[in-house]
Amino acid sequence: MQKFRIKSRDQVLVVAGKYKGATGEVQKIDREKGRVFISGVNVITRNKKGQQPQQKVASIAVSNVSLFVEKDGKKIPSKVKRIVENGVSKRVLVKTGKEVIESAYVKKSSNLLSEEAVKKIVEKAAAEEKAKKKTEVKAEEVPETKAAAVTPKATKKTESKAKDVATKAAKKSTDTNAKKSTTAKKTTKKAGEAK
Repeated sequence: MQKFRIKSRDQVLVVAGKYKGATGEVQKIDREKGRVFISGVNVITRNKKGQQPQQKVASIAVSNVSLFVEKDGKKIPSKVKRIVENGVSKRVLVKTGKEVIESAYVKKSSNLLSEEAVKKIVEKAAAEEKAKKKTEVKAEEVPETKAAAVTPKATKKTESKAKDVATKAAKKSTDTNAKKSTTAKKTTKKAGEAK
């Protein structure tokens, strides 16, 4: 499988084939077949009996597509290289040295969210973080005397449970010893009577 320098949501230029010079956004990438689906390019019509004709986008070979730079109103294809700055990998156009701008979107079950929905998600996350910080501050403000008062109760409960278990075990052992002694007495009586 070859490496792809193109990601979905990139704006690309078709550099070869029937649609040379056309531009569009990459909708989907088929990595196994080495093909890309570009909106508005290579649109085909399917005719089925008894139905309206349906249009859909067909794929184009990834080798026929490139990212591009606009220079003096012309679209010039450019290769892409990766540069690591401050521990972050960035895609950079070779011809200009400018960073490829990633499309800002949030992906949720293959549906794109509107800007308002993204803002709501960000605000909700910020509110949850503030609430978490408040609870941490409140936990730190609890006086040690209250915390100390809570721990002896917990230890008393565990100690009382341990005592209960020990007394039950002692009763069982005494009960079994008593049973053994009574059975021993019975056997000695029977042995004495038999003589």
